[in-house]
Amino acid sequence: MASMMDSVNAVYAKWDRAPNGNSFSPSKQQYSADNVLANGKNAWRSKFKQLPPQPERRKTAKSATRRARSAVQPPVSSIVGAFKASPSVKPPYNSWARPLTGQCCSCMPISRDTFVYNAVTEMPDITNVLRLPELSCRHSKILSAFCNVTYTYRHTVRFGYPNITESVLRSPRSQLAVERTVQELLDQQGLPLDENSKAYKKEKKKCEGKLKKLFHIMNAMMSIPLFKITGWFLNTVLGALLNSVQVHNSQLLVLKDATLCGKPVVYLPMHRSHLDYILLTYILWHYGIRAPYVAAGDNLNIFGFGRILRSLGGFFIRRRLDKEVGKKDHLYRAVLSEYLEELLRRGQSLEFFIEGGRSRSGKAYYPKAGLLSIIVDWVLASRNETDGILRLDALIVPVGISYEKIIDGDFTREQMGMAKKPESFWSTVKAIWKLFSTTYGNVRVDFCQPFSLKEYLTVNERSLLSRSVSGLSPVTVLGNPRLQDSMQDLSKATPSNDLLTRATSGNSIYGIDISKEDEKVVIDALARHILYNSMCATAIMSTNILAFDLLSNYRQGVSLPELISSITKLRETILTANRDVGFVGQTRNVIAHACKLLGSNLVAIERNGAPVSWQDIYDEEGGDQVKITPNLSLPHVLELSYYSSSVISVFQLKSLLACSICAASGVALLDSSTEDQFSSVSVTKDEVVEHAIYLANLFKYEFLFIAPCKDLETELSNSFESLISSELILSPEAEDTFNEEAQQWTSRIARKAIYGFHEEELQDHYVPDKQYKLNEAEKDQFRRLSVLLQPMIECYWVVSCKLHTLLDHDQTMAELTKQIHQDLMLRVEQGITNYGECVAQDMVKNALHSMCNMKVTECYDIASEKMISLTDAYNSEQSLNEINTRLGSYRPL
Repeated sequence: MASMMDSVNAVYAKWDRAPNGNSFSPSKQQYSADNVLANGKNAWRSKFKQLPPQPERRKTAKSATRRARSAVQPPVSSIVGAFKASPSVKPPYNSWARPLTGQCCSCMPISRDTFVYNAVTEMPDITNVLRLPELSCRHSKILSAFCNVTYTYRHTVRFGYPNITESVLRSPRSQLAVERTVQELLDQQGLPLDENSKAYKKEKKKCEGKLKKLFHIMNAMMSIPLFKITGWFLNTVLGALLNSVQVHNSQLLVLKDATLCGKPVVYLPMHRSHLDYILLTYILWHYGIRAPYVAAGDNLNIFGFGRILRSLGGFFIRRRLDKEVGKKDHLYRAVLSEYLEELLRRGQSLEFFIEGGRSRSGKAYYPKAGLLSIIVDWVLASRNETDGILRLDALIVPVGISYEKIIDGDFTREQMGMAKKPESFWSTVKAIWKLFSTTYGNVRVDFCQPFSLKEYLTVNERSLLSRSVSGLSPVTVLGNPRLQDSMQDLSKATPSNDLLTRATSGNSIYGIDISKEDEKVVIDALARHILYNSMCATAIMSTNILAFDLLSNYRQGVSLPELISSITKLRETILTANRDVGFVGQTRNVIAHACKLLGSNLVAIERNGAPVSWQDIYDEEGGDQVKITPNLSLPHVLELSYYSSSVISVFQLKSLLACSICAASGVALLDSSTEDQFSSVSVTKDEVVEHAIYLANLFKYEFLFIAPCKDLETELSNSFESLISSELILSPEAEDTFNEEAQQWTSRIARKAIYGFHEEELQDHYVPDKQYKLNEAEKDQFRRLSVLLQPMIECYWVVSCKLHTLLDHDQTMAELTKQIHQDLMLRVEQGITNYGECVAQDMVKNALHSMCNMKVTECYDIASEKMISLTDAYNSEQSLNEINTRLGSYRPL
């Protein structure tokens, strides 16, 4: 041992000498054990903000004997000896920082660099808000016993909520709406507009009374005492229903700092449950952030619960702004617009669901930008006519919410085509009673990085100008350093007649009275951008990943060991794609937990053919014989599809490309009879991307594939390259593609470049596109990607076939939707299709909406019925057959 240490120290002695043989002056200081340990302590202190803990040493009776028997002592001055003598020290558990999700897009660089929290916190990154902080109650045992009450009592709310009644009712917009309504009523009666007439005064008094009534029905009545009571109630009740409510602590700290800048904050969460209304307010109250005014549908304004929601900041709005089709309700539009703008002027926070209603499919609904347009209109109204500068601003905060188990709503009933049950007092009581009969696992809420609405509008309106002048896209502008220099200071806006301006109408709402078409485009892009950010920030829960893996990979069932391996890889893939997961622990335990929440009606668990409980999954010895099978019968497969939809967004671009390869190859690659043709399939990148763009436009209302500031073709090309790097697609070798014809073409260009050439001479000579082949070894992975979109392709193909009935006569939208749903149900019952998810009512409606968007059909209203008909371009058997053939090329058979 001594000779070995001498050899090691001899090596270190050589390191301490310079190449020319002279010793460095600081050599002994540099390689001494004391110096290295001191540097290590300083590095530890700078990283973890504390000194490293002292290593624990076992104290046994033989310790003295062992020390006495130790004949060889490591040299103190030797770093190797000190390293071997000192045991390793591990950092405290969970001291690492989880990376933030929901970061601002690169198209908003100023917001991305402004709202950043760099300090190190003592609390863990992921925090359970249901776990109250430790309270100092040393002098009172009563307070210690009732820590929930104590926390609520001590947690003060210091924010003021103003009374804006007079400001709204007496605003010029409201008075103008009264005048318009009176004029319309007098015109209907055939009376002249005379302000001194009795008829005018009578109608004006009625309109003013109606205006006041509309305001009081809408208005929220914030109650600070009720906030405290609700906080105590939710601490108690949510703890009984949920395992945890997880939030990213750093996200809340970023948000809290952003709210101190004095600008109104607009929270735009995804809508999954009625609990969303209260959950967001509860989290903000817990962190001492101003609670927002929350837009709620008037269907929730029911006896008892409506008053509670109103006292917690809820203001009730109609599902439809106009009660009568084709007739504007000027009074309601004026009250709604003025109400929101007055709250913004007072610096209050707002919250509304940009999807409109709760998602019935688990996917993000295409955004509805009605309320958002009012906020944009308010910011645009602050533009200075002289210098074109926007004076007002608001902070936009997208929010993602994930539930491990559906808490409310019978979505499968509605997806099966049944009518929605209206909310009532007793239905709400029954729903609350049902809540306490089971547990709902964990909830995860992610707050995206706030961004400036002023910055977004400035960047996008300049992008529109740049496109109109030079054809540059927003991405080109942001990626060009010369153009970026002119955009660093958002306050230096150049006045122009082409800049977006406030709508001239005093009661405008998006899609109704917008003054310029450009504003519609920008607002729609803003809404999609917000929803895309929320979707990317949404965490994947345990039930999501299990349902996805079963439906995409193991529809016929899978053994537990194989499922554990698959979900472990899938989890790593999700994290690699910059998406977070809302669960921790061993994969076996995650599967057992998810099976418990999904229930036996969705997932069957068997051992040797006999049903067993989810608890048997924990058994490491007998658990390996367990088989887990998804329930593919209706309506249970629709509920599984709901949970699975959150994960599809991670693979949606690659799935588009996989389906496009099937269509471009002309071979039914998902059919088992074509397995021998798999390796012989060859496609070009251009034709695959072309098919993928067509599918992306077709599924516009199913998924948000990219952020609006990105280019779809570019993103698809990048995804195609990622398939090559993952060896799913094999790139051709250089000698195979650079053939004799290509060599002749290249030589011709070289000669002409030296001696001169005409472009006409090269028109008939080109380099052929590369032919890419599929990797036989990755056949299963390719088919998994292709399967993800097959339920939608099946549904859209059946819809396109059903459009032939419109050749004879137009139909109502409701009747055509019912017929399509019946056809899909029949195909599932007869086993013609293997994807029962295709019968979802939302999918059928999206398919019909997509056909209207692609100008295949058009809709019009007759009385209260919406009618659908074929456009002139597709009002023939041949045109419809072309659509059917193209959609059929993406199907497996």
